[in-house]
Amino acid sequence: VGGVDWTDVVRPLEEISMLYRPVFSAYIALMVIGVLNVLTGIFVGRACELSGLDRDLVIQNQLTRDEQFLFEMKRIFEEADADGSGTISWDEFKMYLENSRVKAYLSTQQLDAFDARTLFDMISEGNEDEIPMEAFIAGCQRIKGQAKGVDLVAVLQETRALNRKLKVVMRRLECMNMSAVATLDDFRSYSRSSDV
Repeated sequence: VGGVDWTDVVRPLEEISMLYRPVFSAYIALMVIGVLNVLTGIFVGRACELSGLDRDLVIQNQLTRDEQFLFEMKRIFEEADADGSGTISWDEFKMYLENSRVKAYLSTQQLDAFDARTLFDMISEGNEDEIPMEAFIAGCQRIKGQAKGVDLVAVLQETRALNRKLKVVMRRLECMNMSAVATLDDFRSYSRSSDV
Protein backbone atom coordinates (compact mmCIF):
# COMPACT_ATOMS: atom_id res chain seq x y z
CA VAL A 1 0.00 0.00 0.00
CA GLY A 2 2.20 2.83 -1.19
CA GLY A 3 5.32 1.30 0.36
CA VAL A 4 3.69 0.71 3.77
CA ASP A 5 3.94 -2.74 5.31
CA TRP A 6 0.62 -4.59 5.86
CA THR A 7 1.38 -5.11 9.55
CA ASP A 8 1.67 -1.32 10.02
CA VAL A 9 -1.82 -0.94 8.54
CA VAL A 10 -3.34 -3.76 10.63
CA ARG A 11 -1.93 -2.64 14.06
CA PRO A 12 -4.28 0.32 14.54
CA LEU A 13 -7.23 -1.99 13.70
CA GLU A 14 -6.02 -4.56 16.25
CA GLU A 15 -6.09 -1.86 18.94
CA ILE A 16 -9.79 -1.36 18.25
CA SER A 17 -10.62 -5.08 18.18
CA MET A 18 -8.84 -8.32 17.30
CA LEU A 19 -11.77 -9.20 15.01
CA TYR A 20 -10.70 -6.48 12.57
CA ARG A 21 -7.48 -8.28 11.67
CA PRO A 22 -9.19 -11.28 9.93
CA VAL A 23 -11.88 -8.97 8.50
CA PHE A 24 -9.17 -6.72 7.03
CA SER A 25 -7.27 -9.76 5.65
CA ALA A 26 -10.46 -11.12 4.07
CA TYR A 27 -11.23 -7.69 2.59
CA ILE A 28 -7.76 -7.41 1.03
CA ALA A 29 -7.94 -10.99 -0.31
CA LEU A 30 -11.39 -10.42 -1.85
CA MET A 31 -10.31 -7.14 -3.43
CA VAL A 32 -7.16 -8.69 -4.93
CA ILE A 33 -9.12 -11.69 -6.24
CA GLY A 34 -11.89 -9.41 -7.55
CA VAL A 35 -9.46 -7.12 -9.38
CA LEU A 36 -7.62 -10.12 -10.83
CA ASN A 37 -10.94 -11.61 -12.00
CA VAL A 38 -11.91 -8.35 -13.69
CA LEU A 39 -8.52 -8.11 -15.40
CA THR A 40 -8.70 -11.76 -16.44
CA GLY A 41 -12.20 -11.19 -17.84
CA ILE A 42 -10.98 -8.22 -19.85
CA PHE A 43 -8.07 -10.20 -21.30
CA VAL A 44 -10.22 -13.25 -22.10
CA GLY A 45 -12.89 -11.07 -23.73
CA ARG A 46 -10.29 -9.34 -25.87
CA ALA A 47 -8.74 -12.67 -26.83
CA CYS A 48 -12.17 -13.97 -27.91
CA GLU A 49 -12.72 -10.86 -30.01
CA LEU A 50 -9.34 -11.32 -31.64
CA SER A 51 -9.97 -15.01 -32.33
CA GLY A 52 -13.24 -14.05 -34.01
CA LEU A 53 -11.30 -11.60 -36.13
CA ASP A 54 -8.77 -14.33 -36.91
CA ARG A 55 -11.58 -16.60 -38.10
CA ASP A 56 -12.95 -13.81 -40.27
CA LEU A 57 -9.47 -13.14 -41.60
CA VAL A 58 -8.94 -16.82 -42.40
CA ILE A 59 -12.26 -16.94 -44.25
CA GLN A 60 -11.49 -13.73 -46.10
CA ASN A 61 -8.01 -14.98 -47.04
CA GLN A 62 -9.46 -18.24 -48.39
CA LEU A 63 -12.07 -16.37 -50.43
CA THR A 64 -9.35 -14.11 -51.81
CA ARG A 65 -7.20 -17.13 -52.72
CA ASP A 66 -10.18 -18.76 -54.45
CA GLU A 67 -10.91 -15.60 -56.44
CA GLN A 68 -7.24 -15.29 -57.40
CA PHE A 69 -7.18 -18.95 -58.49
CA LEU A 70 -10.26 -18.43 -60.69
CA PHE A 71 -8.70 -15.32 -62.21
CA GLU A 72 -5.43 -17.13 -62.92
CA MET A 73 -7.17 -20.16 -64.44
CA LYS A 74 -9.21 -17.86 -66.69
CA ARG A 75 -5.99 -16.15 -67.78
CA ILE A 76 -4.33 -19.51 -68.45
CA PHE A 77 -7.36 -20.62 -70.46
CA GLU A 78 -7.24 -17.46 -72.57
CA GLU A 79 -3.51 -17.92 -73.20
CA ALA A 80 -3.95 -21.58 -74.15
CA ASP A 81 -6.91 -20.87 -76.45
CA ALA A 82 -4.69 -20.01 -79.42
CA ASP A 83 -7.50 -19.75 -81.98
CA GLY A 84 -9.82 -17.72 -79.70
CA SER A 85 -12.67 -20.23 -80.13
CA GLY A 86 -13.66 -20.17 -76.46
CA THR A 87 -12.57 -23.78 -76.06
CA ILE A 88 -9.21 -25.49 -75.59
CA SER A 89 -8.47 -28.42 -77.86
CA TRP A 90 -6.05 -31.18 -76.96
CA ASP A 91 -3.52 -29.80 -79.47
CA GLU A 92 -3.74 -26.27 -78.00
CA PHE A 93 -3.36 -27.61 -74.48
CA LYS A 94 -0.38 -29.79 -75.43
CA MET A 95 1.40 -26.87 -77.15
CA TYR A 96 0.69 -24.58 -74.19
CA LEU A 97 2.17 -27.07 -71.72
CA GLU A 98 5.38 -27.45 -73.73
CA ASN A 99 6.55 -24.25 -72.05
CA SER A 100 8.45 -25.24 -68.88
CA ARG A 101 7.48 -21.95 -67.20
CA VAL A 102 3.80 -22.79 -67.67
CA LYS A 103 4.33 -26.24 -66.15
CA ALA A 104 6.17 -24.69 -63.21
CA TYR A 105 3.39 -22.15 -62.68
CA LEU A 106 0.72 -24.85 -62.77
CA SER A 107 2.70 -26.75 -60.14
CA THR A 108 2.60 -23.70 -57.88
CA GLN A 109 -1.18 -23.77 -58.27
CA GLN A 110 -1.16 -27.46 -57.20
CA LEU A 111 -1.95 -28.60 -60.76
CA ASP A 112 0.97 -30.86 -61.57
CA ALA A 113 1.33 -31.22 -65.34
CA PHE A 114 3.55 -34.31 -65.21
CA ASP A 115 1.60 -35.82 -68.13
CA ALA A 116 -0.26 -33.35 -70.33
CA ARG A 117 -2.70 -35.92 -71.71
CA THR A 118 -3.60 -37.20 -68.26
CA LEU A 119 -4.12 -33.65 -66.99
CA PHE A 120 -6.28 -32.81 -70.04
CA ASP A 121 -8.35 -35.98 -69.57
CA MET A 122 -8.76 -35.26 -65.85
CA ILE A 123 -9.93 -31.72 -66.53
CA SER A 124 -12.29 -32.78 -69.31
CA GLU A 125 -13.25 -35.93 -67.38
CA GLY A 126 -12.11 -37.89 -70.45
CA ASN A 127 -15.28 -37.00 -72.35
CA GLU A 128 -14.27 -34.26 -74.72
CA ASP A 129 -11.59 -33.28 -77.22
CA GLU A 130 -12.31 -29.61 -76.54
CA ILE A 131 -12.97 -27.99 -73.18
CA PRO A 132 -15.03 -24.78 -72.74
CA MET A 133 -13.78 -22.19 -70.23
CA GLU A 134 -16.30 -23.02 -67.48
CA ALA A 135 -15.49 -26.74 -67.67
CA PHE A 136 -11.75 -25.96 -67.68
CA ILE A 137 -11.99 -23.80 -64.55
CA ALA A 138 -14.31 -26.27 -62.77
CA GLY A 139 -11.98 -29.15 -63.68
CA CYS A 140 -8.94 -27.26 -62.38
CA GLN A 141 -10.74 -26.54 -59.10
CA ARG A 142 -11.72 -30.19 -58.79
CA ILE A 143 -8.21 -31.60 -59.28
CA LYS A 144 -6.33 -28.86 -57.43
CA GLY A 145 -4.30 -30.04 -54.47
CA GLN A 146 -4.39 -33.38 -52.76
CA ALA A 147 -7.30 -35.79 -52.74
CA LYS A 148 -9.85 -34.98 -50.10
CA GLY A 149 -11.82 -37.48 -48.08
CA VAL A 150 -14.95 -36.92 -50.16
CA ASP A 151 -12.95 -37.65 -53.34
CA LEU A 152 -11.68 -40.90 -51.88
CA VAL A 153 -15.18 -41.95 -50.82
CA ALA A 154 -16.49 -41.19 -54.34
CA VAL A 155 -13.72 -43.32 -55.87
CA LEU A 156 -14.46 -46.11 -53.40
CA GLN A 157 -18.18 -46.06 -54.23
CA GLU A 158 -17.48 -46.03 -57.96
CA THR A 159 -15.05 -48.92 -57.58
CA ARG A 160 -17.63 -50.92 -55.63
CA ALA A 161 -20.28 -50.24 -58.30
CA LEU A 162 -17.87 -51.35 -61.04
CA ASN A 163 -17.01 -54.45 -59.01
CA ARG A 164 -20.71 -55.37 -58.75
CA LYS A 165 -21.17 -54.88 -62.51
CA LEU A 166 -18.08 -56.96 -63.21
CA LYS A 167 -19.44 -59.80 -61.09
CA VAL A 168 -22.70 -59.73 -63.08
CA VAL A 169 -20.75 -59.83 -66.36
CA MET A 170 -18.63 -62.72 -65.06
CA ARG A 171 -21.75 -64.70 -64.11
CA ARG A 172 -23.23 -64.10 -67.56
CA LEU A 173 -19.99 -65.17 -69.23
CA GLU A 174 -19.93 -68.34 -67.13
CA CYS A 175 -23.53 -69.08 -68.14
CA MET A 176 -22.68 -68.42 -71.79
CA ASN A 177 -19.61 -70.66 -71.50
CA MET A 178 -21.65 -73.46 -69.94
CA SER A 179 -24.30 -73.01 -72.64
CA ALA A 180 -21.62 -73.12 -75.36
CA VAL A 181 -20.11 -76.29 -73.86
CA ALA A 182 -23.57 -77.88 -73.69
CA THR A 183 -24.28 -76.87 -77.30
CA LEU A 184 -20.91 -78.25 -78.39
CA ASP A 185 -21.63 -81.53 -76.57
CA ASP A 186 -25.05 -81.68 -78.24
CA PHE A 187 -23.45 -80.98 -81.61
CA ARG A 188 -20.85 -83.73 -81.06
CA SER A 189 -23.47 -86.27 -80.04
CA TYR A 190 -25.64 -85.29 -83.03
CA SER A 191 -22.63 -85.55 -85.30
CA ARG A 192 -21.80 -89.04 -83.96
CA SER A 193 -25.36 -90.21 -84.37
CA SER A 194 -25.53 -88.90 -87.94
CA ASP A 195 -22.24 -90.68 -88.78
CA VAL A 196 -23.74 -93.99 -87.80
